[in-house]
Amino acid sequence: MAYQIEWLEETEAELKVFSKSFRMTIKRKVEKIASGIPETLKLSSIQLIRGQQGLAIQGRLYELDIGSGARAAFVINVDKQTLTVYMVGTHDYAYENYLKSAAKRLGP
Repeated sequence: MAYQIEWLEETEAELKVFSKSFRMTIKRKVEKIASGIPETLKLSSIQLIRGQQGLAIQGRLYELDIGSGARAAFVINVDKQTLTVYMVGTHDYAYENYLKSAAKRLGP
């Protein structure tokens, strides 16, 4: 069953760093993940984000390695069957901001 995809407003702004064609690649990859949950969460390009246990967030945080150094971070809400992309960026930006962005954008 396909999960509904939500993009946070902040994420839409982060996408503008990438070329238009690469933004389409990012969106297609996210759509592929959402269409095959839970099987797609086992792909080698998907990892649980470490350190998320200390955050007051409903759902589980994952990172998607998109290629060419780009990463997307998303939260899965099984009850609502949503995949919410809460951060997109380069490798360094992503690793520095996975937890900070989650706390700020997804927290209470």
